[in-house]
Amino acid sequence: MGKVFSVLRRKANRFNVETRAQLIISKAKPTPAPQYPSTVKLLERISKEFPNIAEEQATKDVSLDERLRQVFVRSHDTQPIDPCPWSEATWKNRNLVFMSLRWCRGVAVL
Repeated sequence: MGKVFSVLRRKANRFNVETRAQLIISKAKPTPAPQYPSTVKLLERISKEFPNIAEEQATKDVSLDERLRQVFVRSHDTQPIDPCPWSEATWKNRNLVFMSLRWCRGVAVL
């Protein structure tokens, strides 16, 4: 019985596929939102001052690529300067907690 339903469902899904696909393809493409006048002025000024900026941004600069390859970052695991008082020993000794107001992970610890 399951095969009968799957065959019927497949036939229903494939019915008139070409016309439905053509309708979706022929829909009007969404137009971009209008730009603010200040943005339009800024883009015009930049294009006048730097006429080749689009080509420069599109091409790869070999010297910058070589400089990037020379950069080496080494990371070390360090202990936090002021660890949060979330340990069980700190909570048992409430005098340590109430001595000062501390901020830890965005929460005021009293």
